[in-house]
Amino acid sequence: MVRVAFVCMADRSARNSWVDGLLSLIERVPGPPWVFYLAVSMFFFVGSILLRWWDGSVPYPGILWVPTAFAPSAIFLIATVHYLNRSAGRALANFRPALGDLESRYSQLERGLTRIPQSVAIAAVAIGVPQQVVGLLTSNGQWGIDARTSLVTTIFTIVPQLLFNVFVVAFFLQAIRQLRQIVLIHRNATNIRLYEGGPHTAFSRFTLSTAVIVTVPYVLFGMVINLLGGSSSPIEIVLLVLYVVTSVVLFALPLNGMHRRLVEEKARQLAASGRRFEVAVARLHSEVDEARLDGAAGLERQMAALNLENDRLVKISTWPWSPETLRGFLSALAVPLVIFVLTTLLSRVINPS
Repeated sequence: MVRVAFVCMADRSARNSWVDGLLSLIERVPGPPWVFYLAVSMFFFVGSILLRWWDGSVPYPGILWVPTAFAPSAIFLIATVHYLNRSAGRALANFRPALGDLESRYSQLERGLTRIPQSVAIAAVAIGVPQQVVGLLTSNGQWGIDARTSLVTTIFTIVPQLLFNVFVVAFFLQAIRQLRQIVLIHRNATNIRLYEGGPHTAFSRFTLSTAVIVTVPYVLFGMVINLLGGSSSPIEIVLLVLYVVTSVVLFALPLNGMHRRLVEEKARQLAASGRRFEVAVARLHSEVDEARLDGAAGLERQMAALNLENDRLVKISTWPWSPETLRGFLSALAVPLVIFVLTTLLSRVINPS
């Protein structure tokens, strides 16, 4: 049943969506994608400022920070979806030696991890567009759209908001799909080898990226609010804690199945090694009892080799991430959190009211 659901999940991603089309178009732009995203972010950021100066809706040299800062955020989300799809593809390639019976379905698995199905793309629009409408109707002018705003400036303001609302939905739905498929791949792979650690940790770098992308921007946003003179409310502190917990879950939970499989495989091999050592000890006793010293010497060497095997097995980690990945995850959470706490305390010292 699990395998059937697994295959069907990959097959549903066979048809490219409009999001895939957009990302493929960006792939064809000369140069690395990050250069394109940086250039478009700067275009929207600078354009948002200049257009308001041009139509007089914001007097020079004033800046309306909410819509101005929002434009690059929308491009960041598109870049994030693009990056995670690429990262998932690389992780699957690194995991490939462990696929075993799943090797024949590699192309399906790759599409399931790196493509966004029509259902996700349609849901992103269906959820994101109403959010956009509600946001504009309840914004109380914080987006800077009023009678003084020109049509060009209005469009320039609305488009990044729309992209943000659509792609934030696409990001979360796609991340859920990818993490679920990682669980299924770990569950159904048949070539798990304890001594080959590379494939076992392949997806940890992807789950690390997903977890950090979900949490760190929120922490940094709170830090910026504090630096600009705002303060963190109790609700924001609770949300921050929830984001951190969510980040830990996103990083570790999809890898838990691989951890269990490695624990089981390690226990199996340790038990087999123990049985061999027990047999060798029984033979050694027999050789000693019958005074066959030549045979006893050979058995002693075998037992030494079995001891070496056992020692190496004991030292093999069953955690499906490398120490470097774990340190990177902890650092990615700790550094922004420390800065967030420090800026919160600093804000309260500067603005005691």
